Amino acid sequence: MAAISSRSVCDSERVLLYGAGIRGQLFLKDRAMKTTKVSDNRTIMGFVDDEKALHFQWVYGFLVLGGLNELTHLIEQHKIKRIIIVSELLPESRAAVQGITVKNGIQLSEWYPEEHQVILPAV
Repeated sequence: MAAISSRSVCDSERVLLYGAGIRGQLFLKDRAMKTTKVSDNRTIMGFVDDEKALHFQWVYGFLVLGGLNELTHLIEQHKIKRIIIVSELLPESRAAVQGITVKNGIQLSEWYPEEHQVILPAV
C-alpha cells in the first residue's frame, strides 16, 4: 500500500489518477523523484480506469476505485479536488471527464511524457 506523507490527508489536495496503465506508473515514478525533497501537497486517493477488469485491483500500490460511471460518486466520497489524466483517453471519455470536473467544480490536469525537439544553434 502506498505511503501517505506526514501531512494529513485533510491538509492536502486529494487527487484521482485517471488511467492505471504504464503511463500511470511513469507518473508515479516521476512524482516520487520530484517529491523526495519537497512535497507536492497532494494525496493520491487511487486510480480510475475504463478497464473493468482492473476495478478494485491494486495497481502500483493504489486501488483502482472504479471507472467513468463511478467518477461522480468517487469525487464526492473521497472529497476529490483534482483529477490527473495519466492515460490516452478516447475522445468521448475525455469529454465525459471534462464535463464531470466542470459540474463538480474540481481541477483537471493531464500528465504525459513526450519527446521534445532540441533546437541546436547553427554551427
